[in-house]
Amino acid sequence: MRPEYSLILLTVLAGAGQGLFLFLATGDMAGFSKGSRLPPMTTLTGLGVALALTLAGMAASFFPLTHKARGVKAINKWRHSWLSREVILLPVFVGGMVFYGLLYFIGVHPAIIQATGVAGIFVVLALFISTAMIYGHLTIIREWGTAYTPANFTLTGMITGWASGAAVYQMGLAPVGATLFNLRLFFLLAVAGLIVKLLYYHRNSRLYSPTTIQTALGIGHRKIRLMDTGSAYPTYNTEEYHYTALKEKRGILKVASIILLYILPMAGLAWDYMALFSGGEGCLAPVAAISAMGGAFIERWVFFVEGNHAQNLYYGNFPVEARPNPILQSGKKDAPLPPA
Repeated sequence: MRPEYSLILLTVLAGAGQGLFLFLATGDMAGFSKGSRLPPMTTLTGLGVALALTLAGMAASFFPLTHKARGVKAINKWRHSWLSREVILLPVFVGGMVFYGLLYFIGVHPAIIQATGVAGIFVVLALFISTAMIYGHLTIIREWGTAYTPANFTLTGMITGWASGAAVYQMGLAPVGATLFNLRLFFLLAVAGLIVKLLYYHRNSRLYSPTTIQTALGIGHRKIRLMDTGSAYPTYNTEEYHYTALKEKRGILKVASIILLYILPMAGLAWDYMALFSGGEGCLAPVAAISAMGGAFIERWVFFVEGNHAQNLYYGNFPVEARPNPILQSGKKDAPLPPA
């Protein structure tokens, strides 16, 4: 499908903001439990970055709306629509994050801050699921209709947020104990995200192996060809749902996203972890954050363009061509066509 860049910006930027809030909240809890809480300015700086990322993503989501003032109507179907739930949870998350920062700035009792942070974590997780299930519940698009979709959205947001949080910690001189704790969590998240992504790609590579024009009709004759695509000229359906840009280079883009989103951040933050563990200072967290964000944009672009709507079968735009059908026998050369 043709990618909607506003949705790429929304899901990546807001996801990173949500992940960064999780990083800050868990880091503060870890510091509180160890008796070495984060410097207030470090947390407030991180919350400012998370807020900026989230608001930038929300602003991007308004770009494709013709009547932007009507966007508020999206909340009407919250009982049945994942989109409505996302629209409700996004401002709740933003308000909760601002409230959390305000409590931190005022300096209220740490127990109140921790309780607010726990509530914010539940909101973030619900928001991750709501955003992902907008696409994950669409079984008509087989690439998206899988449990890997919400898992991937959640882990990608956490990875970009954790990498950004490590950069904030590095610039804010956070306690070493809290930094090491969150770096260990980052490695677990990055490995889990890489495994989920590879399983997702493996699953999708096997979805359409028997799909050809012959199998669509149930006839194995080799000379069958499409005579009419259902319209005399290209339409919205044929152009938007069958997006062929960079089709031959998507494998390279997948590899690039894996390297940028998982491999390089893990390598950079592993270097910083060893430096901190041995009493030195890290320096590669900002590089890891930039790499992870770039990889997330590429990964999300590939996610959208590889979504194959079922209507493409009607127009003859099969996702995989010239693959053998394991059930039907292949047609023989010069075999007679069925009688009219």
